[in-house]
Amino acid sequence: NENDIIAEFGTNYAEFYHDGKGAIKKLLSEKQGQVAGAYEKDGLDLALVWGEYNPQTKQGIGLSKIYAKHLDDFKAFVGDTPEEKLANGMSEIVENGRLINVNGVESIVLNKNGLSFRLGLSKGWNNQGENRWIITAYKSIKESGETSYHDTFTAREPLANLNNTNSTTPAKINQPSPLELALKHKEQALKEAQDKI
Repeated sequence: NENDIIAEFGTNYAEFYHDGKGAIKKLLSEKQGQVAGAYEKDGLDLALVWGEYNPQTKQGIGLSKIYAKHLDDFKAFVGDTPEEKLANGMSEIVENGRLINVNGVESIVLNKNGLSFRLGLSKGWNNQGENRWIITAYKSIKESGETSYHDTFTAREPLANLNNTNSTTPAKINQPSPLELALKHKEQALKEAQDKI
């Protein structure tokens, strides 16, 4: 569907429609673009995008982020290379996982051999559109009680640091970009949704 193509992600490789493994192989080879409808889950077409990843901030979206940051998370899946394990793992998560929606955050969750895997979805682009695309995929690790925060807190920092205008710590010179802030917010929402399951 032409409405599912997100222009900001570049070329759509339509020949890989509903061929997730082929889509991953193509995007890894091209290092750009997208496949609208690479996967199908419960009547929804799921786009796979190359996206972007910043190694300095460790922030990103799409397959480029999954490949750079979470490739080792897919060791439990079948395949001769890490890339094959990634392709097989993502396909298995979509095919056998369950689609959940917690506080408006959609994910596909698969429990396999005592491990939990998640595939995070984003709806539309810049708050426009109904299409779903894969923002991330990873092996889920629950936080321990000592390091997690209560669900009612939205900030992940000590209360004493909130709204502290008299800090002796110098202001950050390199502030995160709006994209990095949006990605951080989306990842935090995914993690909070995971903690509620």
